[in-house]
Amino acid sequence: FVGAYKKLILLSEEITQDILKSYEINIGLAISSKENKTPFDLLKNAKTAAQLAVKTKKGTYQFFHSDHQDSIFRSLQLETDIAFAIAKNELYLQYQPQISLKEKKIVGAEALLRWKHTTLGEINPTEFMRIVEKSDYIFDIGFWILETALSEFKKWETPSTFQISINVAPKQLSCRSFVENIFLLIKKYNLNPTTIAIELIENEMILDISDYYEKLDLISKSGIQILIDDFGTGYASFNYLKTLPVNGVKIDKSFIKDLPTNKVDQLIVKASIEIAHALKLKVIAEGVENQAQILALEKLYCDEAQGYFFSKPMSSEKLIALLKQ
Repeated sequence: FVGAYKKLILLSEEITQDILKSYEINIGLAISSKENKTPFDLLKNAKTAAQLAVKTKKGTYQFFHSDHQDSIFRSLQLETDIAFAIAKNELYLQYQPQISLKEKKIVGAEALLRWKHTTLGEINPTEFMRIVEKSDYIFDIGFWILETALSEFKKWETPSTFQISINVAPKQLSCRSFVENIFLLIKKYNLNPTTIAIELIENEMILDISDYYEKLDLISKSGIQILIDDFGTGYASFNYLKTLPVNGVKIDKSFIKDLPTNKVDQLIVKASIEIAHALKLKVIAEGVENQAQILALEKLYCDEAQGYFFSKPMSSEKLIALLKQ
């Protein structure tokens, strides 16, 4: 068994290295066992492993394991069921407060999509957002998020400086009516555009950002703020600052986690904040979980922070109650 396993790995690596020069390839591998003896079983299991390899990255191979069937089935079920999630009222929003480190008060909140599946219960956002962002469902779900967030925001009766942040996937920007829809919703709920921010997922941005500039420029000129989310985790962070009408950046939680003790993280965060401030951009730290991180961020003059240290995401009703305290 071990010999066959090693031979399959070597063969798979040779094939992917040769073919990847001209084509994209992913390989699924299955080894005969007591449970899958027939050629049909082997082929079926190899196909299952290949599907998993495709979901991983280009040019990979995967061996079949019995738990892969459950993983593939769940993924297919979610891809199918997400189409009906709005109609079934399974989607809802929660809001995570954003705190001014200087004023020590809530100055904004980020709208976060949640999915309570009828039979599977709460689905991890990381799991289903990957499906949503790659599919055309992002257009309907994205509009639902915008309308729900703005309609609930209208009820909060917050000061004019308070800001609601809404995540926008790059694919949404390809929709011709995206900008028009935002403006219509702002008019419908009689909101001040300056109290709204859209967060662009930086590591998902398509490299040809010129396709987006015109739409983002219209959005920016209306007063809506544009933030780069997960800043520093993608491939063109600083290029976006140079070419897009950006108002702020959100430093990814991966740089905040060990900030109090990790010198590399300290240098990265310090440089990011200094560059952003030199460009007159606001800086928000994500994933803050303890006092030591807060102290480190304050020393670096970070503007705002959000994370479990302050509050978990909550319903609109709970946020209203919190804001009244």
